[in-house]
Amino acid sequence: GHGIPGAFMSIIGSTILTDIVIDKKITAPNEILNHLNRNIIKLLKQDDEGSSSRDGMDVSICSINKQKTKMLYSSASRPMYYVRDGVLNEINLKNHSIGGSYEDYAVTYEACEIDIDPNDTYFLFSDGYADQFDKTDRIKFSSKRLKNLFVEISTLDTTNQYKIVDERLNDWKGNRNQLDDITIIGFKI
Repeated sequence: GHGIPGAFMSIIGSTILTDIVIDKKITAPNEILNHLNRNIIKLLKQDDEGSSSRDGMDVSICSINKQKTKMLYSSASRPMYYVRDGVLNEINLKNHSIGGSYEDYAVTYEACEIDIDPNDTYFLFSDGYADQFDKTDRIKFSSKRLKNLFVEISTLDTTNQYKIVDERLNDWKGNRNQLDDITIIGFKI
């Protein structure tokens, strides 16, 4: 979401995630999302008949076991990309946001186990970068361009990755205002 509704959902989501992970000690990414989904629906009364609330959120979560060199990944409507040996790999699980309506209450989220390679670069991100229009206001940056950008920067250190991602966005949009939130997390293990 944008503006106040988006900020409101971020605050609610953060508070509930803290309760799930810190207080309830739930660490499996898919179980975190299952709990988050049910809590959002209850809190926003989306489980009430006739509720007009349809607010929700997209989320990506990883848990990393360095001893076993495994990562568990789960998401609500967001893919994860990782670059291995110069090739982009995409993990796109069940495409369902957190919250939205009572019908979404019974949704269960799945997890994917990934073998960790120390040379891989992983990317979690919101849709804002790919959805940004260019300076002519006609063309979105697109997922295809974002994938190519991730492959291009995957071997660089994080400082240079950030620099290129920022410069590319500014060149793309020119003087046009940024349309949406943009979050990109790139990491190596």
